[in-house]
Amino acid sequence: SVVGNALFVRAGQAVSVSGAINTGNPARPADPVSGIFSVDIESAGGISLANVTADNADHDVRVVSTGGTVNAGIVTANRNVIVEGNSLTLTSATATTGNLSLTARNAHIALGTGFAGGIAQITAATAGNGDVTIVNRLDTVGDAKITSGAAVRVPVVSSTAGDVIINAGANVTGATVGARASLSAGGANKRVLVEASNGTVLLDSVNAGTGAGVLAGEQV
Repeated sequence: SVVGNALFVRAGQAVSVSGAINTGNPARPADPVSGIFSVDIESAGGISLANVTADNADHDVRVVSTGGTVNAGIVTANRNVIVEGNSLTLTSATATTGNLSLTARNAHIALGTGFAGGIAQITAATAGNGDVTIVNRLDTVGDAKITSGAAVRVPVVSSTAGDVIINAGANVTGATVGARASLSAGGANKRVLVEASNGTVLLDSVNAGTGAGVLAGEQV
């Protein structure tokens, strides 16, 4: 395990931490401090982590693999969570008061549960194998945006005060094949927008302040 005020890692090869990472110093100013986040890991190779926590006010978690995959357990920051890699697999990601940004450059994103106190931006841009799968749900205070070059699978996306926007290259469904998604955008002027450019949209329920739009090969 790693416990301390901050964790800064720059590596040319793979990074693996089997124990928990927990950084916290209430006296540390808001991130970044001298360009460094409370948890700041960047590697040219893959990154494998257990649970990661930066839970003091205005502290962030940044995990970036410039040439490999990222696999992590429970990732929690008081403010922002930023994770990037060729593909991402996370048990959960929580940006308590800030923004959640998950980006897969070349393949899939698999997430158990996501929460953002601000905006969530989840992007797997590669066509064909760039699926986004959220097993349980994604909840946000601000906008919830999911972009995929392939399918989007998520049972529930709910924003209390923002838009819900999904752009997919293939099907938009619940977490499993044939399951349906429930989408909710809170606030009087908020929208639910879904586009599946080459696929089917399977929806259970849609709630939106100003209405919903669906563009797909087929909506069921």
